[in-house]
Amino acid sequence: MVTFKVTVLTVEEQKEIIEKLKEWEEAYFMYLDMFEAAYNQATELGIDNETLKLALEYKQIAQEYYLQAKEIGYTPKAVPYMRHAVVRMRKGYEVLEQAIRQKQKKKK
Repeated sequence: MVTFKVTVLTVEEQKEIIEKLKEWEEAYFMYLDMFEAAYNQATELGIDNETLKLALEYKQIAQEYYLQAKEIGYTPKAVPYMRHAVVRMRKGYEVLEQAIRQKQKKKK
């Protein structure tokens, strides 16, 4: 016998989830913009290919999670995918920022 758990959300809970997903989507694009700027700066500074590759891997994973979330839509099932997309994009940005700071310290 198979049993299923059905969760019914109130209209208010649905609105909260949609708002949270929209906030995470905004954060995703904010980090994407920051990533792109940092990536351009990192390449100009001559950051090593290994670091650039790692950052791009985080970006690729983030994009995959984002696309999965968008495919699911603004529902509770999309929450973990959107959250992972933001976290991975931020991590890719942080890899670049750390490398940039270290490179700039060495120049001083």
